[in-house]
Parts: sequence; C-alpha cells; structure tokens
Amino acid sequence: MKVFGEASDGAHDRHGGQAAHGTQRAIGHGHAQVFQQRQIVLAIVTREEEDPSFADERDKLIELKGTAYQFAIFGTGFFLAMGAMALGQPPEVMFGKVMSIPDKVMDVYAKLVTPWKPAEIHAFEADLKAGRIHPRDAKMKLAWAITSAFYGASGANAAQNQFVALFQKGNTPDEMPEYLTDCRETLLEIMVSNGLAGSKSQARRLIDQQGVKLDGATVDDGNLIVNHECIIQVGKRHFLKVAIKK
Repeated sequence: MKVFGEASDGAHDRHGGQAAHGTQRAIGHGHAQVFQQRQIVLAIVTREEEDPSFADERDKLIELKGTAYQFAIFGTGFFLAMGAMALGQPPEVMFGKVMSIPDKVMDVYAKLVTPWKPAEIHAFEADLKAGRIHPRDAKMKLAWAITSAFYGASGANAAQNQFVALFQKGNTPDEMPEYLTDCRETLLEIMVSNGLAGSKSQARRLIDQQGVKLDGATVDDGNLIVNHECIIQVGKRHFLKVAIKK
C-alpha cells in the first residue's frame, strides 16, 4: 500500500508538475499576447504626428491640382461654347450676345476670351469693382474686344455701331416719362417708384427673366445704383428716362 501510495504520489507529482508547467506556458503565452497588444496600442498612441508644414504644403498642392483641373475643364467647355457662338455667325450677333451676358461673369470673359494682357484685365476688374466704369460701358468694351478677336477691328466697329443704332436709339420712343434721381437710388427702387414694377419682388423677377434693360443692355443686378443719365426699358413697351438732379 505504501509502495502503491508512493507510486501514486509520484505519478500525481509528475502529472501535477506537467499541468503546472502547461499552465505556466499558457500564462506566458497570454502575457506575450497582452504585451504585444500593449505595444501596438502604445505605438499608435505615441506615434509622432506629421510635420504641420509638410501637411499644409501637401493640402495646398492637392487644392492647387483640383483648381487646375476645374479650370481646365471649365476653360475647355468655355472655349468650345465661344467657338460654337462664333462659327457661322456675323460679328453683330456675337457683339449682341456678349452684351446680354450677366454682369457677374464679365471678368471671366475678360480673362478667357479677350486678347487683353494681365495688366489690362486687372485694370478692367478694378474699375468694375470700384464703380469707375458703368457695367453697360464695361460690357460694351468687352464686346468690342471679343468681337475684334474673331473679326478684327473693322468688324467690331461695325457691330458696335449697329448695336447702338438698333438697341440704344432705334427702339426707344421719342417721348417717355422722365425721372430725376439723386444718384443714391437702386434700379429696383426706381422701377417700383415709377410704376415699372408693382413691388421689389416683381422687379427682381423681371430682372431675373432678363426683361429689364439699361440703355439697351440687359441688366442682372437690381441693386445697381443708377448714378448717370440713362433709359430704363422694361419689356418691349415700357420706358423711363432717368436724369440727374442738379
């Protein structure tokens, strides 16, 4: 019994030792996994951030490339549209179409279509922004430059003369109501106060529908300050002569 007990105790010790050894190995393996996970987390947490200057330069480069692509796509479409407008059309038609473009895109036409140098484009934009040139006169200058690029100076001069004779003189009646302005009123205010529109909202709708002209040129800005003598036309039959108070 004793021998058996001793043998049993020895076997038990051996099995216990093996189990303990296996447990230690499992614990060791678990510690290794935990340690590895901690190292990964530590690497993520303590990772050095990108150099801000490098990130800024990278973002600027991405933005610059995006702008270049957009400009290339827009420019291609724009020139195709201008080419389509020029093909098979006489200079007076081109001149009239340029005169009907919205005021807010004049600078785009100046940059992409005219043969002007950068200094001339900058001066044109500065005069518009400062109000040193009336949008109608600026558009006339722009229309002449674009038409002359396709048809030469003689074609542009003939188109301009025809436009002035047809739209600024020929269609206006000899007699029309006259209004005196103090050069501080907007086009919307003048239209409403003289019965050309029932309200500012209606005046805006007429302008949005390209139904309002100033000296023969379509207007797209109702907040334009009328500070010079001109003729306002609403639709085909309503005219108002604006004069300056002295």
